[in-house]
Parts: sequence; structure tokens; C-alpha cells
Amino acid sequence: MHAEYHQALLSASPNWRLLAIAESLRESAELYRRWSVPLGHEERDIAGEHRGILHALLDHNADTAAEFLTAHIQHTTNVLLE
Repeated sequence: MHAEYHQALLSASPNWRLLAIAESLRESAELYRRWSVPLGHEERDIAGEHRGILHALLDHNADTAAEFLTAHIQHTTNVLLE
């Protein structure tokens, strides 16, 4: 479901090259996301993070959506580095 959510967000883009790059990056990061699942979700509201990204996109606020998405992805990195 997580991959489907992010794929749905990307599917609105008409730029097939950008889509291919984003999908490749998401697939590359999937292993790390799975490793992080048992480690650091107790203080995290993943559904809330996804809602924030979605609402920013629906409001056509690309900067806010990018900030929320960056924080969403960075959390996985932080959990694994700890």
C-alpha cells in the first residue's frame, strides 16, 4: 500500500522521464524503508505524514509538498543511522 500511495502521487506527472527516475529511486530505497519499519515508528504518524503530502499537493503547494516528502524520507535515514 505504501508503494501504491507514492506511485499514485507520481502518476499525475506527464513527464515520463521524471516518473522513471522517481520510481527507480523509490525502488532503491525500499530495502532501507523495510529495515526501518521495526525501528522508530512509535513516535511517528505515517498516515499523518501522507495526509500532509497529499493536502499540500491538492492545494497546489509544491514547496510544502516537497518539504513534507523530504521529511518523510529523511526519517527513514535518521532511524537507520541511529
